Amino acid sequence: MQLTSAEFSTDHDDAIDHSAIVHDTSTNGTGTNSANTSNGSARSDVLRRLNTAPNGAILPFPFGAVQLVTNYRMAVAREAAAVSAYLGAVAQERLAVNAYLGSVARERVAVRSYLASIAPRRPTPPPAPASAPAAVNNPWPALRQCESNGNYAENTGNGYYGAYQFTAGTWASLGYPGLPSQAPASEQDQAAQELQARRGWGQWPSCARRLGLL
Repeated sequence: MQLTSAEFSTDHDDAIDHSAIVHDTSTNGTGTNSANTSNGSARSDVLRRLNTAPNGAILPFPFGAVQLVTNYRMAVAREAAAVSAYLGAVAQERLAVNAYLGSVARERVAVRSYLASIAPRRPTPPPAPASAPAAVNNPWPALRQCESNGNYAENTGNGYYGAYQFTAGTWASLGYPGLPSQAPASEQDQAAQELQARRGWGQWPSCARRLGLL
């Protein structure tokens, strides 16, 4: 016959109270029933809570408390296993994503390489003609160097004289006596500047083009 929770508690309390009274009497030789009853009730209350299942059924002592702890540990273990499985799945997904991103990066490099291989090559522009800074800022030394290597006394017998290779007729038309190769350098410079002001750089066509003056 199975006892209810209330019937078991009453019988159990009486048994605990009786054993407590016997223990106190045999040990001390004296004792009060009220003290033994109080101690027995407290112990029986603890035992009743430990040995009573949630549905009111009586569990054999001491397996009520042990079962509760065992159930709790099993639940914790199941939760830990579920968490470990979830973390393993997340790690696998991360590996798959990294592999996909790596393949995309390789495809991108291949596409860029292909586009570079089929792109039309631009022709190399020809080098810019060498500029003559001296001719831009002060063209006269460069012009003298081009015409006569800068020699104011130049007279090779070809009909051109001096640093700027004047003809005798041009020199005379400017109002200067003698030959240009016999005139001082300052006079030749002045005559060349007057000639350029009147007729332009075309009076020295070859060197003016070379120096970028035309």
